[in-house]
Amino acid sequence: MKDLVRRDRAIALFTKYSLPLSKIAEAVGYSAPAVFARAFKAWTELSPKNYRAETVKL
Repeated sequence: MKDLVRRDRAIALFTKYSLPLSKIAEAVGYSAPAVFARAFKAWTELSPKNYRAETVKL
C-alpha cells in the first residue's frame, strides 16, 4: 500500500513539475535518489530519466 502511494505521488510530481530527482525522492519519502530510482524502475519499468522523457513527448 505504501509503495502504491509513493508511486502515484512520484508520477504526479514527474508529470506536473520539473523537479530534480532528488526533490521527488525526498517528497515521496526516500532518503537517497538512487534508492528511489531503483524503486521507480521496479514500479514503471522505466528509469526516472526515461519516464520523464516519455511523458514530455506525450
